[in-house]
Amino acid sequence: MAENPERVDFPLGEEWCGIYLHIPFCLSKCLYCDFLSFPGCSSRQMELYCKALIGEMRSRIPLVAEDFSRFTIYVGGGTPTVLPHPLLEELLDTARSLVPSPREVTVETNPFAVDEDLTSLFQRRGVTRVSIGVQTLSQALLKVLGRSSTREESLNSLEILSKAPFMLSVDLIYGIPGQTRECLRNDLEEVLRFNPNHISAYSLTLEGEVPLKIAVETKKCYLPSEEEWEGLFLTVKGTLEEEGYHQYEISNYAREERYCLHNLIYWSNGNYLGLGLGAVSHLNGKRWSNPVNLESYLKGNLTPAWEEKLPPHKKASETAMLMLRTSWGAPSAHPLFNDNPSLQRRFRNLEQDGLLILKDGYWKIPPHLLVLSNEVLLRVIEEP
Repeated sequence: MAENPERVDFPLGEEWCGIYLHIPFCLSKCLYCDFLSFPGCSSRQMELYCKALIGEMRSRIPLVAEDFSRFTIYVGGGTPTVLPHPLLEELLDTARSLVPSPREVTVETNPFAVDEDLTSLFQRRGVTRVSIGVQTLSQALLKVLGRSSTREESLNSLEILSKAPFMLSVDLIYGIPGQTRECLRNDLEEVLRFNPNHISAYSLTLEGEVPLKIAVETKKCYLPSEEEWEGLFLTVKGTLEEEGYHQYEISNYAREERYCLHNLIYWSNGNYLGLGLGAVSHLNGKRWSNPVNLESYLKGNLTPAWEEKLPPHKKASETAMLMLRTSWGAPSAHPLFNDNPSLQRRFRNLEQDGLLILKDGYWKIPPHLLVLSNEVLLRVIEEP
């Protein structure tokens, strides 16, 4: 199993920087997916993309390598492991050669791609953490989601990964049309047989004009009611906490402090460099997105699709909102908060309404009210 992780304090300090590599390819497009990804691309397209991405890595990573002392690498998508193995190895080799002593190297995968060859590749190339998108082990609900992997593939991949010497994180989805609490509990219990270090359980959200959203709007299927959704949320929370998992973020649970360091950077509203098609970066209060047109990116165009300099009040509100998602909460003495009277008033109003508590110098959402977190977080980021 994985070695003990590096112990960290939250929020992560200014010495941290996350390096994100976006792989926009997948085997097929899930019915709920609004991510920037393309199914059915050829090996030649993938080769050209990786060449462009490596070029961007070599030009941009050295610019941040001197400004920070602690790094994470996260390879996401899409499905990074849909790449031919030699391309995936080249990307990992390049990243490891450019990023000084990364504290964590995560690669996302889907079940269909997992075999002994893949785990061997991960070990050779210094991957420390694998995040696998299981989503559900119900074959009927996999069909509702339009997933390419089957229940059998998921169970087989979990068996393989559970025996490998890196941290294992499993992604699940709840709130799927037709999903009951019993079905969700069965998913959790089956996944727990493989003793993952980390479980992410995300509520289904439908953005853009994705097929599943259209099916809901045309009443071909139905999302759970608010009461049903709360029951699903509490099923996840109760089941995992009984098994020794710590809910360190609204959707994320870990055993023995095996947190995702890369995501802790995001929840600290820290610095990260996004590389690849449509990847978002946030450095020193400036945020921007890479181009979203594939052909343009392949030609070497790195002109941002958009960019913004965050005004202090917006950065303060966003930082508070992100930190309040975590079990640590938002430090009341944070310089951004002290210089923002409007945000201070929002904190106090939420405290008066019983939705926030101030404990040991941190503003926190009380654990029993996490099911209402969206209401709290919306009030934190509302414009002054």
